[in-house]
Amino acid sequence: IFAGILMVTVLVSSLLSTKYYVAVATIEINPQAPVFMEGLTEVVPTGAHGFNDQLYHYKKTQHWVIESRLVLTEAARRLEEVHGITEYHEGASAFATLNKGLSVSPLAETHLVRLVVEYVEPEQAALFANVVAETYMDVNMDRTLEASRLALKWLTEQQQLWRAKVFSSEKEVATYQKK
Repeated sequence: IFAGILMVTVLVSSLLSTKYYVAVATIEINPQAPVFMEGLTEVVPTGAHGFNDQLYHYKKTQHWVIESRLVLTEAARRLEEVHGITEYHEGASAFATLNKGLSVSPLAETHLVRLVVEYVEPEQAALFANVVAETYMDVNMDRTLEASRLALKWLTEQQQLWRAKVFSSEKEVATYQKK
């Protein structure tokens, strides 16, 4: 009798529960930019405590970045402004929906990461997964470009300082030769 009551309870609760759909987006996380010029090769150190540890920490950091407030807030903004989605299940906000429904899992022995989004509507679940993946890639690219811009600015300033020093030195040499 107990088993029968348990089965009926499970059946009724299953039929009355909200169905969730799962959408998956897969992205590659690679700390090394591809080399596009012919004849160039890269030497990468390997070893138990060298490159492998750095790669592990890099990947782990990127998993946290994917789930960060920065990425999810930007993804929520894009869902509203680009895709026109303003209403979510049970009146939750876009950020809360993404934060609750997103999970990030690495694929073993690869640079691939699976972004899994659970939501009550399959089309929106797929859209959410794709928007989060695109947002992560764009945010990551912007961060990389900003670092390059700052390095270029510093190098330009250094170049100007050295040019001024060379000009000053050449001026002193010309003055000395004149004397």
